[in-house]
Amino acid sequence: GYTPAQAEAFAGMDAVASRAVSEGIDVLRPMYFGRLPEAMAERAWALASGFDPGSVVATSRFVASGVQPFGSTEDLAGIPVPTLVVPGADPTHPPELAALYAESIARCTVVSAVGADMSRVLGEFCDSVTGAVA
Repeated sequence: GYTPAQAEAFAGMDAVASRAVSEGIDVLRPMYFGRLPEAMAERAWALASGFDPGSVVATSRFVASGVQPFGSTEDLAGIPVPTLVVPGADPTHPPELAALYAESIARCTVVSAVGADMSRVLGEFCDSVTGAVA
């Protein structure tokens, strides 16, 4: 289940995202700007501004519901594909969860975001996955 901080964060996200169909996708803009470093917000918004509003609402409701896709570490162990985990350092993304994923997923790569060039890290991971699949 969610921690209280996660439940609160996801409920807040859902309160905003649920308005996307009636008010348009721009209702999400404050979730990016003023919360993320400017360059990251610009890149994220370039992607998010093209989201389908109905999909945003459906995804947000699912996330806020607290339904978990994995019920146990055995479920995590069944993930057969390369997986990148970037540990969080806040109550919404507890580092303990990243550690659990790292221990449970066989093909898991863990990368700290602290001081990392995440564009490079993500690119290298994607390149490694593409090479593994080819």
